Amino acid sequence: MRGTACVAVLCLAAVAAAGARTNATPTIRFTDLSPVQVKGTQFLPGVTVRVVLHAGASKRVRTIRVSTGGTFTVGFGTLSQQEKCNGTLSLAAMPARGTGTVYRLPTPACIDPHGPPTTSAPGPATRKTD
Repeated sequence: MRGTACVAVLCLAAVAAAGARTNATPTIRFTDLSPVQVKGTQFLPGVTVRVVLHAGASKRVRTIRVSTGGTFTVGFGTLSQQEKCNGTLSLAAMPARGTGTVYRLPTPACIDPHGPPTTSAPGPATRKTD
C-alpha cells in the first residue's frame, strides 16, 4: 500500500510539472549585443521557432529547434552602427505551434562616430579701458 501511495504522489507531481510548463509564457531576450546573441526560454520542447531581429531598417531571420528543456540560443552576428542607431532593436520568436513572444529594446542613444558637432567657442574676453 505504501509503494502505491508513493507512485501516486510521483505521478501527480509529474502531471503538475507538465501542466506548469504548458502554462508558462515564453520569453526572449538579448544576452549580448556585440555580436548579437539571443536566448529564448519556456518554449514547447522540440518545436521549431522562427526568430526575427529588426535592427533599424534591416531584418535578420534565424530558424532554430527548441531544446528538451524549452530553451534556445541563437546568434545574429555583428550589427553596423547604422543598424544599431536607426530605429529600435526588436525580437520576435514565433514557434510552429504554441505561443510566441516579442521584445523591444528602448531606442539607443547613439553617439556620432565622427564625434560631437563642433561649435565656435566665444572669443577671449575683452575689457574696455578708458
